Amino acid sequence: MKQLIKATYLSLITFLLLVFFQGLAIAQDSTASSSSSSKTTSTTTSTDQTWYTQPWVLVVGGAILVLIIVALVRGNSGTKGRSDSVTVKKTISTDSDKV
Repeated sequence: MKQLIKATYLSLITFLLLVFFQGLAIAQDSTASSSSSSKTTSTTTSTDQTWYTQPWVLVVGGAILVLIIVALVRGNSGTKGRSDSVTVKKTISTDSDKV
């Protein structure tokens, strides 16, 4: 019974915190706080692109990532690695062969 009450209080506190954070998020919205006053904003855009937004960078990065993954998965399975071989010989003799 104590666990049920504790879980209920925990759920209530979590709900109230979520409502509080939602209120903070809505309060920061510029359209909700000042609907009667008009604001003029201007933005300038630049056509410069940084090097990491170029498509060839993604292709080269993906190729390098694939090579690293293949090298890690392959591990040390080359001829330099350890190789074990086992040879088993069995001889069968019967009583008639000994005579």
